[in-house]
Amino acid sequence: MYLTSGASSLLDGEAAERALAIAERIFQCGVRWTDEHMTARPETIGAYGGCVLVAHALGRAGREPAPSLRELLQRALVTAPDRRGLYDGRAGLLVVLDALDPDGRSFARPRAALRDAIAADLLEVGELEPSDRDAFDLIHGAAGKLIALHDPPAGVAAHVCARFATLADRFEERLADPDPEPAARLDLGVAHGIPGILAALNVALPGERALARRYVELVLASAHAVNGAHRWGPIWERDRVPPPRRAWCYQTAGVASVLLDRAALDGDDALRALALGALGATLHEPDIEHWDDALCHGRSGVALLYARVEAGDERFLSAARGLANDVLNAYDDAAPFGYRAINLLTLGREDRPQFLDAALGIALFLIEAAYPSQRNWLPLFGLLPGGAPR
Repeated sequence: MYLTSGASSLLDGEAAERALAIAERIFQCGVRWTDEHMTARPETIGAYGGCVLVAHALGRAGREPAPSLRELLQRALVTAPDRRGLYDGRAGLLVVLDALDPDGRSFARPRAALRDAIAADLLEVGELEPSDRDAFDLIHGAAGKLIALHDPPAGVAAHVCARFATLADRFEERLADPDPEPAARLDLGVAHGIPGILAALNVALPGERALARRYVELVLASAHAVNGAHRWGPIWERDRVPPPRRAWCYQTAGVASVLLDRAALDGDDALRALALGALGATLHEPDIEHWDDALCHGRSGVALLYARVEAGDERFLSAARGLANDVLNAYDDAAPFGYRAINLLTLGREDRPQFLDAALGIALFLIEAAYPSQRNWLPLFGLLPGGAPR
């Protein structure tokens, strides 16, 4: 077994206690912000859903959050938005509920209603095209909704698999086109591209091996070899080797982690070695200019990816601990939420509490770094919770 359940802590002693104190402060600020903004801009994961995950982690670490976890869950259910995706939508809320209560004993009726609504959305998915990533991606589209259902009804599974199979045909055509149109771009990010569909199959339909292996081949066909290791860029460019960039949402670290999950599910040692080689190569990549501390495209997310891996040496654990200390030391008490997030579109820094790409996600990471768990919330990132099976 080469993916761990997160048993090794990344922060110990005084550092661990400081991490918890920072997480508590972010949580309180995040709850206040959410209470003030939910009516004007209802978001689930970005607001109460993120608060719920952090509250649960604080409770597990021996801190009693206020408001209570149950009160936050009730608020999240009451204010659940019309948005439907895995982030700031009802699909994400269902993942949060399932992560906290895998046995389904709490909030049974609202959870059933969420499942029915998400299943209905998936049955309405039409023909998918590579250029329409919002329809199929992990963040907003069918891949994320499939992850939320986790164990979809047979009819839903068959419908989505048929759509993903046709989409694979379209991806293959684009990869084979010697002179593609500029608009015919192929997105290679876990968040918005081909690897996100493989991630959804890993988490929700692990037995759909034939379809998953088609997506493995697509992922491998879109890679470049650099010093003997595979590397992925944000989009497919046949003649341009992508620069190094460490992030979950885009490029090698996230893609390699999804491949590692597939290798474990299939017992594929060759794919495991390839993915470990790709992820290992990122250990030596320089820090990028626009790199923050968030889960999505920052240090927290990469540290979690490294912490999942056990490859017969201490490289990944050592790198994860180094990044965790970097995140801890980057805390700024003068910032409203302790950390300032980078907006990748404007490259400006913003004060926001959101879970995916801002302070609440960092708070959860800090708690996990000090008091690691099974991380049942990792399906939000298209990854198997608690590590992959033997």
